[in-house]
Amino acid sequence: MRGISAQPEKMYKYFAMMRFLATLLGLGWGLLCAHAQGATPEQMQSLQGARFLDARLNEVFRACGLPAVIVDHGRSVSAAKDVAWKGARMRLTQGDWDSVYARGKLAPSPAIGWVNPAAAGPACRGDLAQLVLHAKGGVGFLSVKRKPRGEGYVTTYRLSGDAYRDHQIIGVTAIPGSGIRVADVTGKYGQADEEIRQSAGRVLYRYWIARYEKDHQPVALYALDFDCGGDEGICSTYSIGTVGYDFVREKLHELVFKWEREYVLD
Repeated sequence: MRGISAQPEKMYKYFAMMRFLATLLGLGWGLLCAHAQGATPEQMQSLQGARFLDARLNEVFRACGLPAVIVDHGRSVSAAKDVAWKGARMRLTQGDWDSVYARGKLAPSPAIGWVNPAAAGPACRGDLAQLVLHAKGGVGFLSVKRKPRGEGYVTTYRLSGDAYRDHQIIGVTAIPGSGIRVADVTGKYGQADEEIRQSAGRVLYRYWIARYEKDHQPVALYALDFDCGGDEGICSTYSIGTVGYDFVREKLHELVFKWEREYVLD
């Protein structure tokens, strides 16, 4: 998965507003329908780690316990501050973090981050060799309240002040316990939407997974990637990215623009 981008706050506000309005209008995510082509949202959600997409890191830690390592992508160690989770002391920045759940110890230690002195439990890793949860820092919370006497709404967007709660999962990368054959990937998910050639003969098989409202308006998009290579065509990792990544957000904008031309402007 591409590196976590320096996401403008207004984009988080925009997509958070889209979700809120869907709920406010009684649409809800459960009533969104997906196109039948390629991989489906249900198939994506069945992958280990997918259920944490868009979750806050405090929710992940409550469900899974602490990871083996937190890799802090902050710009400078001087920006790190003391934080704690149930007695575990850490020194971290407000930047983006990777929470790594893995078998055994990981080396080397990150330049900025935290190393768990105890072994991370397998509660959320399952049979994966490694699960990395990519968290965007500084993600606040959107609140929409009706004005007195029903004269419109007041929208606010604030950080909670809790370092873990203000980090949101925008992507996951997983290393399966054993490799997955390309034939098994295409057999299950169909032909990839994109095949991206990489170095050393490796290929990234990318599936775009969108969610739509009943009028076909795209409201969410995910990139499901399988990184494959070798003589036998084995996929060593899979990744899922949300609109927290520039390339996913740009693709969603393309889909929204196409929808506006076909369904709104006609």
